[in-house]
This record gives sequence, C-alpha cells and structure tokens, in this order.
Amino acid sequence: MIKHDLNGKNAVAPPAGDNFFAPQFQSTHKLDFEVSPSYLGLRFRVGTCNGLYKVMPNMYCIIGIYNGERNNGHLQDVFDWFENSCKRDNYNLTVVEIRNRRFHDHLVNKRGFVNLDLKGENVIKVFNIPAYVNLLENGNEILIAKTLKCK
Repeated sequence: MIKHDLNGKNAVAPPAGDNFFAPQFQSTHKLDFEVSPSYLGLRFRVGTCNGLYKVMPNMYCIIGIYNGERNNGHLQDVFDWFENSCKRDNYNLTVVEIRNRRFHDHLVNKRGFVNLDLKGENVIKVFNIPAYVNLLENGNEILIAKTLKCK
C-alpha cells in the first residue's frame, strides 16, 4: 500500500496550485489513508478499516467498507479522510449498494447523508449543491436521471 490522497496523488502533495509543503490533514486518530489500484476501483485502508471506492466526476463513491475491529473509532477516521477531501475538492460523497440497514441508518441519522434513491441502498453527503442538482437531473452510472432509481 502507498500513502495517497483520495485522487491517488502523493498524500503530502495537495491539489495543484497549493503549497506543496502545506501540512497534511490528520484524522481523529492520526491514521494514514493508504490506497492501491484495483480492477474494481481503488482499494483503501485506514487503520483497521479497508474498502473500495471510485473517483467519479464531482464525487467520491465508496463501494464498500469493512472494519476488522469494531468500536475502535477507525470508521470515524475513514469519514474524516473522505469528508475533508470532499471539502477540499468540492466533491460530494456517496456510499452505494448498502445492504446493512444499521449502517444505512447510521449514515443518515448520525453522519448527515441523505438517500439518493427510493430504496435507500445509496446515500449521498452533499458538499457541492450544483453537482448534486446536476446528478439528480442528468443521472450518472449509478443514478437514472430524474427518477431517484438506481441502475
């Protein structure tokens, strides 16, 4: 695994135009965000959590998350990394194909996500309102335009 930011760039290098030596973001437990390529997207690891995500236009899309040791707070660090990257990059954050209802309820009730579809299998945390409106209007590889139904 190699330390990177969410776009796969070196973790200490902020987006173009910023000071290269700017301090790196630190999560709650000061855990690194590690990433490696996968044929399905990008694999990540933060402490005992690992998962898979994709970078899409105006969006980081978490496909799956697994925490090998429950209740150690490392899930908070995962969301620290994704949410701070969303704020930095002006992206929205989605979690898709949620099969665990308790996890869905946790995202909606405690982490500020809203349902992206009528079934509640996909959620989004909005950081970029125009991109969110565009997603609802035009759809993407996840959402069918103007339907609140996923593909």
